Amino acid sequence: MASEGWEHIGKMGGWQYFRKPIHGDHFPEIYTDIASKAQKYQRVLIYLVILLPVLMMFVVRPASEGSSFFEFYSILKTIMGFFMIFYVYAMVRIFHRINQLTKK
Repeated sequence: MASEGWEHIGKMGGWQYFRKPIHGDHFPEIYTDIASKAQKYQRVLIYLVILLPVLMMFVVRPASEGSSFFEFYSILKTIMGFFMIFYVYAMVRIFHRINQLTKK
């Protein structure tokens, strides 16, 4: 890695962080082969899948009408519903990207 110009910054939460200077309009890519790119997207997809049930429970959970926060909670659930649509869309796009990479 160091021979390619990458500098290891640190590790946090099971993730390794590296940096490399940008030259011109070219942004450096640490994953250069197809297999490692597919593995990167698979790891991201696993995290998204793990968090999906937690987010779904929040959106599906009914609000008690007697609560003073009922209107706020209803608005928040609507916003979370839209967020869930984008969340699932991102998961589908990542899954599609993994399929594109593995078919090459």
